[in-house]
Amino acid sequence: MQHLQQNTTLQGGKYRIERVLGQGGFGITYLARNTVFDVDVAIKEFFMKDENSRDGSSVTMPNTTKQELFHGQMEKFKKEAKRMFAIKNEHVIGVQDLFEENGTDYYVMDYVDGENLAERLKRTGKPMSEQEVYTILPQILDALKSVHDAGIWHLDLKPANIMLDKAGNVKLIDFGASKQLNVQKGGATTSTAISYTNGYAPREQMEQNYEKFGPWTDIYALGATLFTLLTNKRPPLPTDIDDDASEEKHKALPMSENISKEMKSLILWMMQTDRNQRPQIIKEVTSYLTVPVDVDEETITINRNNGVFSYESDKRFYYCIKYFIRRNEWLKPVSILVTIIASILLACFILIPLELEYSKLPYKSMIALLIFIPFSIQPIIDKAEDKFFWKYFGVWVAYLSTIILLFYLIIKYTN
Repeated sequence: MQHLQQNTTLQGGKYRIERVLGQGGFGITYLARNTVFDVDVAIKEFFMKDENSRDGSSVTMPNTTKQELFHGQMEKFKKEAKRMFAIKNEHVIGVQDLFEENGTDYYVMDYVDGENLAERLKRTGKPMSEQEVYTILPQILDALKSVHDAGIWHLDLKPANIMLDKAGNVKLIDFGASKQLNVQKGGATTSTAISYTNGYAPREQMEQNYEKFGPWTDIYALGATLFTLLTNKRPPLPTDIDDDASEEKHKALPMSENISKEMKSLILWMMQTDRNQRPQIIKEVTSYLTVPVDVDEETITINRNNGVFSYESDKRFYYCIKYFIRRNEWLKPVSILVTIIASILLACFILIPLELEYSKLPYKSMIALLIFIPFSIQPIIDKAEDKFFWKYFGVWVAYLSTIILLFYLIIKYTN
């Protein structure tokens, strides 16, 4: 038998093996019991499937010429555990312990009582609904942001590496392919080949072009994951996407008409084969999601702080304005410049009184401008408690200032 037997103990009886949870090319994961605290844990054992053998509980390497390979891969196994331990986030699987025993290494993780998303798709035999995807997406984004903030790229994001417990909480797992950021040069700190999963790996990863790795590499994989969750189909290769000459890539990325245009656009954006055309950081994706999207004739507003969503039927004009602003970053510095200019001109308006002939005021033009003021003020009233909204408060100040400035110019030059 290649795996440890039930009731085998590790660390002097601290951990007792219950059963095998899964096995990959470089490890076997067990459900175990922490006998000290009487809780379930998951333990991953370093075991090279095609190279190692077992003598009792001990792991052996029959081919002595591959000892160097074994120890080199075991060092990578330790780095994987240490990277996971360094990330403190409720949506990333937590590592509790790392130790050597039986001629190999083990690390102890939190046990997730649930299933991964690939298992869920297989069990149900159908794709997830868009509402279901929206409930878990903010959690996945939160996990990825914490991973990237730690200077780590996951590099193997896919449904099989996203666990969902029975309470609906997401846990990102399996950092076996992960790499550390090269602070000096950018990209990943590695000189060895990086494994990947076809369909979820972007071009730079398939080409092993380490210097071009970044958050956008994981973002591509997330887009491919969303495609799979919503279609229950394997995502295409980057070359397949390039071969599709249609603007919406409907041949390479066929999606049901029930999926909203906003979600389709998000997936297409994240799966751009040119890495420079994708979202560059997770924050860009979360910004996109703060704009309500239409699903089932209602509006879902994502609360990125706690991963919940609420329904609204309100589809006011200012949502369109906010969406345009958030997708066009250049508007932010422009809005600041407009605010400054408007403030100077308004000051002049106050300091230089106008001699007005009220009978000659352009009332029609003024009334036309007044129509737009409620759309400017309403978001400020409605979103006063939304911390995320205040990042764009300057845009609305600039908008109001511009309207007032137009009033001034109309009055000044029509008298």
